[in-house]
Amino acid sequence: MVPVSDPIMPDIWGDGKLLTFSGLDGPTSWAHTLVGGASTDPFGVVWHLRPDVFLVFGGRIEGQDARLVLGDAVELSVRTGDGAGDLRMACADCWTVVGETTGSLSVRLDGPTETEVGFVALFTDERDGVTRWCLALSADSPDEARARAEAERWSGAFDARLEALAGRLAAWPLQVLLNAPCLGLIGWIAWDVIARFWQGRYLPGDYFRHGGIAVLVTWVLGFLLLQVAAALALRAPLRRGLARAFAGTPRAPLGPLEGQLQALTSLERAVSDGY
Repeated sequence: MVPVSDPIMPDIWGDGKLLTFSGLDGPTSWAHTLVGGASTDPFGVVWHLRPDVFLVFGGRIEGQDARLVLGDAVELSVRTGDGAGDLRMACADCWTVVGETTGSLSVRLDGPTETEVGFVALFTDERDGVTRWCLALSADSPDEARARAEAERWSGAFDARLEALAGRLAAWPLQVLLNAPCLGLIGWIAWDVIARFWQGRYLPGDYFRHGGIAVLVTWVLGFLLLQVAAALALRAPLRRGLARAFAGTPRAPLGPLEGQLQALTSLERAVSDGY
C-alpha cells in the first residue's frame, strides 16, 4: 500500500475561531468583507484587512464561560488580567459588526483605519455600565464607513427606545384600566344571570344578544383608547428618548449624502418662504 502524505492546506486566516457574515443570511463581497479570527492574548478579534486591524476588548483571557460561539455571533463571559465582563457581538452584514461589553471590558481599535480591503470606523456609546459599539467597513471612503456605523447605532437606539415604550404600554396597570369596563360588564351580566337563575326567573334570548353586543362595543372602545395611548406614547417620548440617546455624541459625516440632504433642506426652506 502506497503511503499518502498529510495534506498541506494553505494557512489563509491564521489561528483562532473564524468570524464572518454568512452568505446564507445576505449578500457578501469576496474582496471587501469583514473576516476575523478570535484572539485570547489580548482578548479581541483580529480582522484580516491587509494589514490586520485588532479590535481589543481586554487583556489576556484567564477564564471564560461561552454561552454562544458561532461563525457570526458570540456571547460569553470572560475573566482577563484587567477584570471581568460580558461580550455580545454579531455580524449585521458582511460590512458591519455590532456588539456590547459590560463590566471592566472595553473596546478599542488597534491598527490603521485605511487598509487594502477598505476603510474601517468604530463607534462606541457607553451608558449605564454598558458599552455598545459598531464596527463598519467601506470599500469607497472613510465617510461611508462612519455613516454605516452611525446608521447601525441609530437603528439600535431606535429599537431600544421603541422596546422600552412598548413595555410601558404592555404594563398590567394600563391593561387593567383599558379592560376594566369590558370585564366589569361581563361580570355584571354573569352575576345577573346567576342571581336570576337561583330565583327561578329565566332571562330571554334578547337579553344575551344585547349583552353580547354591549360587551363587544365596550371592548372595541377600549381598543381604540389603546391606539390613542400608543400614538401619544410613541411620538414625543420616542423623539425625546432618541435625542437623549444621541446627546453629546460626535456627529459623523455622511459623505456625499450629507451634501444632498443639505440641498434638500435648503430647497424646502425656499419653498416654505414662497420663493
